[in-house]
Amino acid sequence: MPVQVIASWIRLRLHARSWQFSPALKEGRLVAAWVAIPVTFNLQ
Repeated sequence: MPVQVIASWIRLRLHARSWQFSPALKEGRLVAAWVAIPVTFNLQ
């Protein structure tokens, strides 16, 4: 794997760790929900 790919992957992992989970609420009660997290990859 090229060094740039590894460095980008490491940055992505570090950024993802900074995300904080907040449960889905409706009228103050917990509800089930799905979240889509788009990730763009550019291979050169």
